[in-house]
Amino acid sequence: MNKTTFKDKKVIGYFELLKKYLGTILTLTLFVLFVFVVGIYNYKNNVKLNDNSSLLNLIGQQKTLSQQLSKDILLIYQDYSSNENINSSLFSAVERNKKFFDNNLKLLKSGGIYDNDELNIKSEISPLSTYQIELNNIVSAWSPLSNQIDSLSKAYKQILATKTPL
Repeated sequence: MNKTTFKDKKVIGYFELLKKYLGTILTLTLFVLFVFVVGIYNYKNNVKLNDNSSLLNLIGQQKTLSQQLSKDILLIYQDYSSNENINSSLFSAVERNKKFFDNNLKLLKSGGIYDNDELNIKSEISPLSTYQIELNNIVSAWSPLSNQIDSLSKAYKQILATKTPL
């Protein structure tokens, strides 16, 4: 004859309860596992999207910098040819934008850390290996322009050094 104690009845009660709600427990467990897997997937995609948004921002910055450089250089030429006056703030802007353009171009070509304080973005940029031919063409076109800007800056500094204040 089997004697069941109170403790045994309690354990049997747990098993019966478990059997009764086994479907619900399995469903909840699978749901929690699904939510966890989807969360990990979304996290990985979010990291990838952040990298892509940094890359798009960097490319957009290049476009803006090239336009600003062109405009400022044309304004410098226009000011100097009309009254032989040199606007020092335009030269500072040209030198600053040239430096940003060079750094961004290196990031696009070789990869590295993209750090934009204005937009509070800091992320790793992978080199654009699929666009290396295009980037090499851009570097080839930019190199002579960059040298011209350096020559312009040198000439500006020489003019400032020889000009005597009124």
